[in-house]
Formats: sequence, C-alpha cells, structure tokens
Amino acid sequence: ALVTLPASLSGGTTHTVWGTDASGASPYAFITLQAKATLSTSSVVVGSAITVSGSSFAPNSIVTFYVDGTAIGATATTDASGTLSSTSVTIPATAGGSHTLRIQDASSNSDSVTFTVTSKSAVTPITGPAGTTVNISGSGFNASATITVTYSGAAITTAPAAITSDSSGNVTASFKTPPLDA
Repeated sequence: ALVTLPASLSGGTTHTVWGTDASGASPYAFITLQAKATLSTSSVVVGSAITVSGSSFAPNSIVTFYVDGTAIGATATTDASGTLSSTSVTIPATAGGSHTLRIQDASSNSDSVTFTVTSKSAVTPITGPAGTTVNISGSGFNASATITVTYSGAAITTAPAAITSDSSGNVTASFKTPPLDA
C-alpha cells in the first residue's frame, strides 16, 4: 500500500508506520526521513548567488552551508515543519569545476548537492588607443591552470608573461593593445 507521510513530520527522526489488514494483522515499518536540498541551478559563477531550498530538516533549526566541507559563513533557519524556504547563498572564491554544497541543521541532518563553478573575466578599460594598458581579472578558472590571453584571435604578450591561476582559480594580468594593421 502507498502511504503518504504528512509534511509536518520533521527530518532526522524515526517514525513508525503501521496498518491493520482484514485478518487483524498489524505489520509496521520504521521510516527515518532524510533531509533533502535542491538548487535553483547546477551552474554558478564565483561570487554569484545560488538559491537553496530544502525539506525534512529539524524544525526551527539554524542550517549552515558548506562548500567542499568548509563552512562559508552563511546560515538560514528552517520553519516549524523543517522546511528551508528559498535561501540565497553566495558562492565564495573557489576554482572552476564540480563542487559540493552541504546543508546541515543543528541536529546534524544534512544533504549535499553538486554544482559547477564556471569562470568569468573582465577587462578594463574596454576602449583606448594603441598602446593602452588593459587589465584582466578573472575567477572560477581551474586551480593552478595556465591561462592564455588572445587579442583578435591571436596570442598576445602579457604581464606577467606566464599567467597561472591561483589555488582558488583567480587570475590577474595585463597587456598593451597593439597597433592596428593598416
């Protein structure tokens, strides 16, 4: 038989489900509800927010968010039924690629979801004459990755000459805009 559990049951606790058949037998089962989290998207740029929702956490409990096992300083509180309503969480500096976000309440009920960090870069200024120094900054690259900068499709000399992202996937560099070909 299909049994629908009421939404008011909190996670991490064991509940007994039983019924009685026509012969008077009363079989039962123990069910432990496990916390469940979902993300608004599976891909995010470092420094952007991702929306987290969840259910079956402890009621009225503070939940803490962890990226790859490290607390990121973000918390939220579940409601009286253990539901985590849409909560915005900013993803801190981390290398590009696959990561795990763990959501854990004060009673140690937790769930983990996987997301992907994608890279972003910016250049300043975006206009100027030949010889203008252009500064490049980026984040979300793979850790300790060699980065190549191109200008109009061709590799260009940068400062530093060899660009490598740091352990968090961040990169900074600059180059001078070349003269235009006639």
